[in-house]
Amino acid sequence: MAYMRFLLTTALPFVAILCPIQAQGLRRLRKTALRVPDLNPILATQQQNNENRDAGFELIQHDELEELFFNEVFRLDASMSMSFVDDVRSDDGGGGGGGGGGSSSSNVIGVVGSDNNVVTGGGGGDGSSIYQKCGITASERRNQLLDILSEVSDRSMLLDMSTSQYNARYWLDSEDDAMICTDNSARVKQRYRAGLLYFQFGGDNWDNCRAQGGACFQEDSTSVPAIRFLDGSNECLWFGLSCAGVIREALPLDNDEISPDEYRPIVKVDISDNGLQGDLFHELFGLTELQELTLDGNKRISGTIPEAIGQLTNLVALDIDDNSLQGKIPNSLYSLTTLEAIDLNSNSLTGSVSNDIGNLKNLVVLQLDSNDLDGAMPTDGLFQLEKLAVWTVLDNAITGSTERVCDVLDERRVTNDFPGYLQFFWVDCLGNPPQVECSCCECTEPMSPTSF
Repeated sequence: MAYMRFLLTTALPFVAILCPIQAQGLRRLRKTALRVPDLNPILATQQQNNENRDAGFELIQHDELEELFFNEVFRLDASMSMSFVDDVRSDDGGGGGGGGGGSSSSNVIGVVGSDNNVVTGGGGGDGSSIYQKCGITASERRNQLLDILSEVSDRSMLLDMSTSQYNARYWLDSEDDAMICTDNSARVKQRYRAGLLYFQFGGDNWDNCRAQGGACFQEDSTSVPAIRFLDGSNECLWFGLSCAGVIREALPLDNDEISPDEYRPIVKVDISDNGLQGDLFHELFGLTELQELTLDGNKRISGTIPEAIGQLTNLVALDIDDNSLQGKIPNSLYSLTTLEAIDLNSNSLTGSVSNDIGNLKNLVVLQLDSNDLDGAMPTDGLFQLEKLAVWTVLDNAITGSTERVCDVLDERRVTNDFPGYLQFFWVDCLGNPPQVECSCCECTEPMSPTSF
């Protein structure tokens, strides 16, 4: 977090078993085949008693899995099967993915994992728990979740088992111990986005605070515990996330500060140097109360910055340097007038920097060095940024002159009572002729601001 330093100093191998009362989704398929018994419950009971456990199973190729599963299983009406399998119901299993009671009963659907183990759908509460808490059946909740989340992600992505969107929806529906009800759509959408951040950025391979296994400490600490991603507590308490009104400095690990069902908007995402990898996803920018987005130093966050970033009208700091971003700086970024810091250096961004950068009157730090930017120096826009202390565009192909800014440099430092104005003013002004003409810039090989 270069801008922060500156400002302060100056699952498992997978098998899913679904009982007919609450058929569950499948994710993370590790083999290319699905073993599916006849969906007729009477015939399935006969198969159960067959000594040959493979009897009645049909081998289905992976590319046929989605159509079969969602058309024939995922939309099953729970009530259709209930009379056939009353014996599989129990207080702690048999529906909703919680515990998987009745996994050896009739009409069971399973996937063969890499180690041929059969596991249940995990947490998320059984059907009776969901009804007791939310007043609807697990099947009704699942359909309502899908409808709500279709307003966030493309519905086809939510139903495609190869996507992070599917994994996040499945977790929210079948594994999340918080068992969020659907009566508050904002609450559902935020928790989904938080889960999607984990799945999209390869959370199982993070250095710190994976959902399971490995260390989990608060940032810049090796002794203060943090709360893991996908924990049953409120997502406001998870590592790297902060919400309005939740004081993280005094974070209680007993989770008393905010209940799992309480909604507070996420205002900060700060997960730096933690091995995140994957494309930026547009759903992240639906966290419209976000004030800080810091994902720097992860090396392998890729893709482009979407125009959807324009939704973050409260954003103060954007810090995604030292990653693998490509594409152009989106025009919508220039409309975020609350921004004080933009740190996107050490990526592979292309295109030019628009003079619309001058719209960001509160900007203090702008680091774009070590990219593939070209075009003319946005001198007119730069001239309008009277609070700017850091402007670094070294190691790009930007050309032009900054003399108009140099002419007012001393005046602004004195008359604006801001001696830090353009304290770090670094452009590619070496060479003969220089790539950028700048009589007031640092034209030697400077030390990067990231060292401050």
